[in-house]
Amino acid sequence: MLLVYQICCIVGGIFVVLAAIGGLDGVEFESEFETDIEVSDRTEKTERSLWSVARRPPLWLPIFSLRFWTFGIAFFGLAGWLLSAMKVAAPLTLAIAIVLGVVCGGGVAIALRQLQKRKIDSMVRSTDYVGLS
Repeated sequence: MLLVYQICCIVGGIFVVLAAIGGLDGVEFESEFETDIEVSDRTEKTERSLWSVARRPPLWLPIFSLRFWTFGIAFFGLAGWLLSAMKVAAPLTLAIAIVLGVVCGGGVAIALRQLQKRKIDSMVRSTDYVGLS
């Protein structure tokens, strides 16, 4: 099992380093599509309920992210490798490595997704000066 941990740590670590240095992190494999909805019943209640469904953002789970798998595999391998070196029992090592891989991979994927949603620019607007002396 030590070999599996070492391979995961090395391969995942290479991709993490590439993402940090080369900007491999910007690759997205997501696609969005729009659908037209026709409703024959035009009551106010029906239009309101369909409008709220149409405005809802699509469901996103970290497990479908390449970042999740990259960072998850790297941390899974690192945790398993370190725990094996400390002579922790094999089942406990596997359980801790899986939990750390899922938590770290999910945390990084969610954090990077939230950062990606932010708009950053250097323009100064009049609203930036509200409340300043």
